[in-house]
Amino acid sequence: MRLTTCILVFFSFLTLKSQGQSVIELANASFEQDAPGCPKMPAGWVNRNKHNLPQSGVQPGCDRVNVQAFEGEHYISLKTYNGFANDRIGQKLPQNALLEKGATYTMSLYLAYSENMVMSYGNTPPVSLGNPALLRIIGYNTLLKEQEVLDETQLVDHLDWEAYDFVLNPKKNDYDELDFEVSVKSSETNPVNGNILIDSISIIRKVNTSNDRIIAPEIPLNNPSFEDSNHCCEAPIGWYDCGQAGESPPDVQPGTFGVDLAAHSGDTYLGLVVRDNDTWEGVGQRLKIPLEYGKTYELKCYLARSNLLLSLSRITTEEVNYSTPVVLRVWGGTEYCGRKELLGETATVTETNWMEYTLNLQPKSTYKFLTLEAYYTTSALFPYNGNLLLDDISLYSIKD
Repeated sequence: MRLTTCILVFFSFLTLKSQGQSVIELANASFEQDAPGCPKMPAGWVNRNKHNLPQSGVQPGCDRVNVQAFEGEHYISLKTYNGFANDRIGQKLPQNALLEKGATYTMSLYLAYSENMVMSYGNTPPVSLGNPALLRIIGYNTLLKEQEVLDETQLVDHLDWEAYDFVLNPKKNDYDELDFEVSVKSSETNPVNGNILIDSISIIRKVNTSNDRIIAPEIPLNNPSFEDSNHCCEAPIGWYDCGQAGESPPDVQPGTFGVDLAAHSGDTYLGLVVRDNDTWEGVGQRLKIPLEYGKTYELKCYLARSNLLLSLSRITTEEVNYSTPVVLRVWGGTEYCGRKELLGETATVTETNWMEYTLNLQPKSTYKFLTLEAYYTTSALFPYNGNLLLDDISLYSIKD
């Protein structure tokens, strides 16, 4: 390469490096296409295969794969044949975006495999590819033509979609392209055919790594800021009433029972009470991504207490003020409103203005359901009337 060309490449890359972004969004991250096809690359993606076998297909309907998409209508399949012909797809990162050497990024996506996949090419008989495979995330520098494996899964051996979190920490170079490659771990004497299905890639987020604790992509919740019309006695949209039978459900505040605190996020929030007849309110929902055994999670939310919440006492039937402070408890379960394990409990919420609270959750089993409830303080000798206001909840997985 001539010296002038080297200088141009060098300065072009310096310009690219100076324009790195903290949030990167891939094009067509759920592999949508007008129609599936085999072989066919989805819009926004490029075939990076080094073999001459038919390229990857837009699914479902290609190579006998019939799994329904996790998001949208379509997804991509990658195959590996005989332990060496590994499908690889990729795309140039958006303009001004770069995975920078020494930085840390997180992303998530959904994976599965198909036990039905076959491959046909030329005059050869169909070959079964219905075995688990693994996925590699590869950074590629298009100017220097260098690459680095940034993260890798174990064998993806489940037929249903499951979420995977990745931490990308480039160590060798800056990368302006991201590739996805399928592979299997096999010996030369025992080659293996396999496949992997990919859908719904999240944004790529640059994170801080203080104290060596990395916050992975946020776990999505239905209606995390409890937005709905202000009303009494009905759980907000996206949440399920988890109170005791015979008692009224929670409220969407402000505006009922004298509660007038403005929302921290959006227009409305959740109001929960505990009662003097030893009952309390709670809500729950099915998680899109389960809380898994062996992982650590961080739940953040904003809590407050109302100085005024007028309602009837369940003991005396007289109007009283439900103003005594309470705590928030977080449960993991295997069904709606399930309380298999108490995952966390806040300190007593005494503030009448919004304050952020953080709980570390370390499940001892895997839970697909989350329940939030108001509860009495540990020092209480008898049930009492109290309230808790809840807004803007978020849930993250933590990688140590």
